[in-house]
Amino acid sequence: TTLGRVTIQIDKVVTEGIFSGFFNLNHDANRDGSSGRKLEIEILWSNRERPNDSL
Repeated sequence: TTLGRVTIQIDKVVTEGIFSGFFNLNHDANRDGSSGRKLEIEILWSNRERPNDSL
């Protein structure tokens, strides 16, 4: 089952970074006033090679 698709736009070259955030999966609040489902994302990246990387 696929829940969605993520596109990451790279607008500058960096060696390391972190991004995290919460995103609403519903555009509007539910009728009962609750905020609906949320998606939490955390992305860490580095272009440094690690000794155990097989790529």
